[in-house]
Amino acid sequence: FEKSGKFKVLLDDIKKINYANISFPGWSIKQYISYPTIESLTDAYSEYSKHSITSEVEIQRNWITYLFKFILPIMVILLINYGTMFIPYTFDRTSLAGTTLIALVAFNLVTSTAKIPVLPYLNLFDWFMFMAYFNAILVIGSTIFESIYIGNFMKETPQSILTATGDNKIKLNKIRMTLRISVPVIFIILGIVGYQMLN
Repeated sequence: FEKSGKFKVLLDDIKKINYANISFPGWSIKQYISYPTIESLTDAYSEYSKHSITSEVEIQRNWITYLFKFILPIMVILLINYGTMFIPYTFDRTSLAGTTLIALVAFNLVTSTAKIPVLPYLNLFDWFMFMAYFNAILVIGSTIFESIYIGNFMKETPQSILTATGDNKIKLNKIRMTLRISVPVIFIILGIVGYQMLN
């Protein structure tokens, strides 16, 4: 079979149709190798042997689809969630932060029933979703901390803090700036550590 040239014709026909007969939705064929093998049926000195063809296929997941359908929408939700930290506490910041957290939960439920396969181990997308939840919880936690600081330490109300002046206003601005910087720093550090652990 190998010497007759039919094997070369078979490979040329496969390449001509661009692997369409072995395609799979969501994956791309990166490499296809076929070669004939000869295996003795009994021992090395037997006149009879078994001829077969061995094929090796290298495939790669089409990640562009997942980028636009899953990753980018989650990043937009995260940006909106972080943007709530720049809204004054009195303008119902907690409700908006909670809404973005619910949006992440709903989006995760949608993706879990979508085309993302269930794997027995954690992958990069699982860690990305965990970090999205963690970021939303950090923002809500910073809002709670700010409200406790305003009410218990500054002895102000949500209405009076708008017109607060002097030391109270300066301290509150420092607290807000510290929270706005610390939340993304913690998020980035934990994201890098988790990515290194997965690899």
